[in-house]
Amino acid sequence: MIDWSSIPDDTYMIKLSVNGTALPLAYQYNTATKIIKNATLVSLGTFKTTAYCPCRSCSEGYGRLTKTGTQATASRTVAVDPRVIPLGSHLLIDGVEYIAEDVGGGVKGKHIDIFYNTHSETRDHGVERSEVYLIQS
Repeated sequence: MIDWSSIPDDTYMIKLSVNGTALPLAYQYNTATKIIKNATLVSLGTFKTTAYCPCRSCSEGYGRLTKTGTQATASRTVAVDPRVIPLGSHLLIDGVEYIAEDVGGGVKGKHIDIFYNTHSETRDHGVERSEVYLIQS
């Protein structure tokens, strides 16, 4: 766990590791804007990540309306299985903070669907495996 309040505001390079093995990606954060100050990160493990957009084929006609009643927004909204991650949870995935605002018919177990604005962006994302962290304030 990281005590963000003990670190002065600045830009930092954070390298993550799991069981002593460094993850292949390094992420850059600005503690004043990207991470909620005084938060701790709790690893939820590795999840399959896919992508969806407001098009009819991805969103089954729901467009940008999420299960929580918000408008889905790129770089913020993800769909989760609420039995695994409660709706409203703040998550850190590949260096980006998201909010679990939606559910999806195909989102079961350790699977997260990331919202993008266009269908071409969803194709570019494809299927990935990412370490997911719960941000606790």
